[in-house]
Amino acid sequence: MLNGLRASHPELTVDISVGADDDLLPALDAGRLDVASLYGRFSPADLRREVAHETEVMALLPADHPLADE
Repeated sequence: MLNGLRASHPELTVDISVGADDDLLPALDAGRLDVASLYGRFSPADLRREVAHETEVMALLPADHPLADE
């Protein structure tokens, strides 16, 4: 995603901040971030939500775990 963005907008500077929803959403609201990428289903009503990628949710278990065969 970032490679395509850089190719179409070479003048753009990208700084990446990593954090939990509780950190990123207030930073977005305060104008310290222009965009936030979140995995949660929660989205405040005053923000535009755009799905960038869909993924499967997986549970990883040790091979000998009682639920591993289910």
